[in-house]
This record gives sequence, structure tokens and C-alpha cells, in this order.
Amino acid sequence: MWRQYAPYVLIIAALVAVSCKDDDDSDGRFTASEPFAFRTVEHSLIILELNAVNGTVEIVGDAESDSVIILAERIVRGNNQHNADEGLQNLQVDVGGSGGIYFVRTVQSNDIEGNDYEIQYDITLPQRARVEVSQINGNISISSFNYELMPDYTVRAETMNGNISLTGIQGSAIAELKNGSLSYATQFANLDTIDLTIANGTINLQIPHEVSADFSAQVSIGTVTVNGLNLSDAIETPTSVTGILGNGDGRITLRGTNGTITATGN
Repeated sequence: MWRQYAPYVLIIAALVAVSCKDDDDSDGRFTASEPFAFRTVEHSLIILELNAVNGTVEIVGDAESDSVIILAERIVRGNNQHNADEGLQNLQVDVGGSGGIYFVRTVQSNDIEGNDYEIQYDITLPQRARVEVSQINGNISISSFNYELMPDYTVRAETMNGNISLTGIQGSAIAELKNGSLSYATQFANLDTIDLTIANGTINLQIPHEVSADFSAQVSIGTVTVNGLNLSDAIETPTSVTGILGNGDGRITLRGTNGTITATGN
């Protein structure tokens, strides 16, 4: 899934760590944290690929900006303050790439027993970007990317455990989640491909009722509900709904193993 780009640059923010005892004393954990910041200006099309481990990811497109801003908070929780402070050396952010391609990676080692690691990413990009995010545990939120001419897809996101929220996306979006909630909402009627897959949990889709696409929603165990969408040639069962929206120009595919799928037109 991830490609390597040269030259590869390691950027580690040289900022002072902030250590504190966790406000929640019930588990006796200690916390150390340190911010990371990367900023540059990019006038060309942008491809951002983020490979994270634990934490949260929020990525927003800004129509008025040419800046690539990658902010992150590295957080370590340990059984004592010394272990938490030392653990920050085992949790880093790598940023590399060239020619409008940016590769961001969480680098994490678990050398200190009892430490928990996470990184909270807060990223702002120009809207003319393609975004790809992979994470193991934690929530992913991606919003306001509407450069529909981006090849292959505009947004791709996957995580094992957590929630994925995609908002205001034009073009194509692909998302895959094992456990949690997956939501997609857009005001754009001109869509190419929406492909959402979940193993256990819920999918919530909100699209304009005038969208034109070949529509398919199916779960193995659970329910599928469609509201406010005019499907022609519809075939409905308790666990699936298929049909054509408008002229069927695009494609909407919603898949689940255990859970519920709700698709709503607005």
C-alpha cells in the first residue's frame, strides 16, 4: 500500500517535552508529551500518505491556502514519570518526500515495559490533494477535499479499531474499517466511486438525492436501510439493497459483515 519516495528526510521537532501526571489518578499513570511541527508551501498537486499506529488523525482541506501543515502531539503514558519521559525517544514522526508527494509515518518501538504510545495528528492541506491514511487503533477524520480530477481516488482511509469520518469529499473515496463506525457525508452530487467496507459496526452514508450512481449495500448479518433516495430497478431484502440512482454514472458500494448500513438522501 505504501510507496517509498526519495529523497527521504527525517524531521524530528526539537521541542522541549512537557511532562505531567495524568489528571485521572484512578490508574496511577504518568504522561509525557511533546509537539511536532512541519510546514512548507506547495503550489503543485499534492499526495499525502500517512501510516500511523495509535492515536487520532484529523486532516482538513483548505481552499484558500497553499501550505502543507503537519502538526502532531506525541504522547507516552507509563507506570512512572521516568518511563514516560524516556519513552518519548521511542515515539517519533517521520516526514519525507519530494515533488508534491509527502510521506508521514509513526515510528514506534515498545522497548519500555508498561508504556502506551499514541500520536495525535492535525494536518491541513490545500484542497487539491489526494489523501491516504492507514492506522491500527484510533479515529480518522478527513474533510473538505474536492479535487475531482485526482487519478484513482481522492481519499482512502483504513483502520482496525476506531471510527472513520469522511466529509465534503468530491471524486472517489475508499474506506475500510474492522471495528467501529464509518460515516460519509457530502454535498457534492458529482461523485465517481464511494466504496465503504466494515467488518463489525455501522456505515452511515449521506449524499444528495440527485446523485447518479450504481448503488449496492449489503451486510451478512444485520440490516440495510435506504431513505430519501430514488432507486430504479431496486432489489431489496432485509440484508441488501441494490438499484440505480439517476443514470448510474458513478458507483456506490457499501459492505458489512456484522452491523447496520444506513443510506440517506438529502
